[in-house]
Amino acid sequence: MALPREETIKVFSLSNPENLSDIFKRAGFKNVDIRSVRHLQRISSIKELLLHQKEMASGMMGKGLVSINDEIRSRLILKIKEAFEPYEGKRGIEIPGESLLVHGTK
Repeated sequence: MALPREETIKVFSLSNPENLSDIFKRAGFKNVDIRSVRHLQRISSIKELLLHQKEMASGMMGKGLVSINDEIRSRLILKIKEAFEPYEGKRGIEIPGESLLVHGTK
């Protein structure tokens, strides 16, 4: 099995609460508190999601969409649409997520 690409690893480098706490402590913060905050990311449509990713060419999906031929891109878009169908409703797409809120004192 191939290891994830370096830019993929960087995207999630702050997702581990212990690592995040250590980073803040090394930066001189005390009483570091990390809380998980759940949220929904709302997108009006799959089309909007794909356009946003294409415009954000620095993102992983944006880079991929730009670098492939039209036939493969069409198949990929179809697969992406299928993957997001469970999250699609009357208000568009609602993707559950989680953010880490960090508080500390200097």
